[in-house]
Amino acid sequence: MRNKAWRRTVPALLAFSFAFTSMMLGADMLTGTWELNIGKSKPEPGFTHTRITLTIEQIGPKTTRWTFDHLTKDKENRRVESVFTFDGQERPIQINGANFMVTAGEPDASTRTVLYKKDGRVSQESTWKLSSDGKVLTLTATHRPEGKQAYDTVFVYEK
Repeated sequence: MRNKAWRRTVPALLAFSFAFTSMMLGADMLTGTWELNIGKSKPEPGFTHTRITLTIEQIGPKTTRWTFDHLTKDKENRRVESVFTFDGQERPIQINGANFMVTAGEPDASTRTVLYKKDGRVSQESTWKLSSDGKVLTLTATHRPEGKQAYDTVFVYEK
């Protein structure tokens, strides 16, 4: 009899410990795998991708790894990986060989902001917003390329 009770108790304790650990780590609501819905997005001029898969992984209390797997119209695969700590502190980051200073923030549980600076000048401001049902992640960004006119983009990712 005691053995049967033990078999029911252990799985329940394991499930609770995993849930508790996630809560203590501050598990990011954005974690998971997301697919770009190109039809609902408004990319920059010259956008050449047919598919983008975004994977967000929790690697610390306020730190996540964002991996973008791109497939271009020319069937070329590209991967861009970045680590963001959403604590409002400016940190160095390298993307595609270019160095930036990035300030990442978390205004609320469903919103992330990222400010990119290149050579001390703001080059991009972006806001990531999770829908209330947790199934749509929308990126709105203002890009400020050096020597060119600023432009806005919207990318809609779905689970």
